[in-house]
Amino acid sequence: MQKSTESVTEHLPLEEIRVTSISCLDPPVEWEGEAEDGEPPLPPVLVEEDDRYSLLVHHRTVWSARASSKLAVRSLVVRSAVHIPIAHKTVRNCLEEALLFDGLLRTGIVPNRSRLAEMLGFSRARITQVLNILKLPLAIRQRLLLADHVSEFQLRPLVKLDDEKRQLSAFSRLMVDKLTGRQMALFAASEEAGGEPAGELSDIERIMAAPVEGHSAAPAEPASSAAPEDVMPAREAREPKEPEARIEAPHAPQPRPQPPQPQVDVAASVVAQRQSYSRVKQLLESLGTLREADWQEAAARLKATREEMILMEGLSLLRKGLYERAVETLLRCVNLVPDNASAYYYIGRCYNLLEEPGRAEEHLRKACEIIPDDPEFLSELAIVLEKQNRQSEAASFYRKAGALRKSANAKPRRT
Repeated sequence: MQKSTESVTEHLPLEEIRVTSISCLDPPVEWEGEAEDGEPPLPPVLVEEDDRYSLLVHHRTVWSARASSKLAVRSLVVRSAVHIPIAHKTVRNCLEEALLFDGLLRTGIVPNRSRLAEMLGFSRARITQVLNILKLPLAIRQRLLLADHVSEFQLRPLVKLDDEKRQLSAFSRLMVDKLTGRQMALFAASEEAGGEPAGELSDIERIMAAPVEGHSAAPAEPASSAAPEDVMPAREAREPKEPEARIEAPHAPQPRPQPPQPQVDVAASVVAQRQSYSRVKQLLESLGTLREADWQEAAARLKATREEMILMEGLSLLRKGLYERAVETLLRCVNLVPDNASAYYYIGRCYNLLEEPGRAEEHLRKACEIIPDDPEFLSELAIVLEKQNRQSEAASFYRKAGALRKSANAKPRRT
């Protein structure tokens, strides 16, 4: 095992990355930071996004680095498709495999699931099955990072359960009794049939339930249709009665001047929001990961506005994995400035990470309406659409985002 690991990592293009600039899931309460089997730690696999690094694989290496107060850790930063097969060979944990796939798709390094499956020699269905692990509650995902022996096949019945408490109970049974995939399927089936959780698992369930206290997975409400309002003017237009036409004539011109006016405002808003989004990126470059306790003081020295401070606070919560609290904070930002594209984008990301694609799509579409040509917004929306099995829509947004990135990269070369 050690030889094979060394052969995979021996020639990796590793980079020194500051530990404070890496965001990842927090360790479960039972993690004690012990070295495993005397093996050298595997280099973390990261992707760069939003001026920070997201950890995808080998969480325990980063946790240990933090525990020992290391300043930097040698890491593999996946920057192109060339690094993907190498990074995948180092994976030995099913959740980290799902995080790797999600990170590659989210950052646009791989355009879609079909392409990822082709690169790794998998079927597209297999990619989806692995990604489905991310639908499990946070408490289970944290514990999975310590459970290299658990496979996606064993977890598949848990994903199908629609109740978080039953998922926690079934996962506890899996960990305690070391159930096989078939045994897990039978146990999950009995749960769906109305079976009660085993009493002897209550202590484990209590520990696991603590990190996800307050988590809600309310389904996205369908958007209300405006079709009846659209139909009424068409019917009135067909009315042949002349008096009614004359009576309504003074009212007819009133809606007509309105469309040009919002168009001017929208254009101005797009310019303002682009400037605001650029300002947010500049602040992030200066403030770093937003994990340090004094980032608010640093933001104040940079003369961040009240709106920017609230946005940064929400982003700080997002990077710590506190997605629901992040949504609440970012909504405050939207209340202050209703056309804040950055806030809508980060709210959409939170809902995406909470596995609520319907809500994620709603907010990401608002961000794209305000700034229609930002590749980050479009890529995130494409990922959410793909999760809802709307492949053709997702592909169009992937293509548009890719074209914008290619155009942006081409501009400096011309000068």
